Amino acid sequence: MTEQKLTDFTFSDTGITVKLQKVSPYLANDIADSNPPPEPPLVEADYGKPRGVVKEKNYQDPEYIKLVNEHNRIVNNIYNRLLVLRGVVEIEDENWQEKVKEYRKLIKEETGNDVVEKSDKLVYILRIALGTMDDFHDLMKAITRRSYPTAEAVEAAKESFQG
Repeated sequence: MTEQKLTDFTFSDTGITVKLQKVSPYLANDIADSNPPPEPPLVEADYGKPRGVVKEKNYQDPEYIKLVNEHNRIVNNIYNRLLVLRGVVEIEDENWQEKVKEYRKLIKEETGNDVVEKSDKLVYILRIALGTMDDFHDLMKAITRRSYPTAEAVEAAKESFQG
């Protein structure tokens, strides 16, 4: 049995390290298939003779545009959450669950509400390990794109080569 290739990933702005696996791009298709977009409303358009009155989809309807924007926000959120759940396979911080408890307690004390996110793993990655939006974008790239050696790693290898 072949083991999944894991990659170390360190959040640049917090220094926290996790192990990642790549996630198939078809995850996005599965999410889209499970969350169809809203249908635009129909409007009557009168084209006169010989065509007459025809019902057409109105893609410019303000309410429809709001619904599409909300749908896209929800689908993107589901996609990002599932990328993290599938992509992050190991958290190297031994105390990560304690940090999640502290975070949940802080939010409850300061807002009077519980953290909406039920997954402790997602709370840790998206609210503790993630320091900036740059970290978020780097994490998404690390999960979804092919890994290449960094320029620093290539230079270090050149310097250590005894040729």
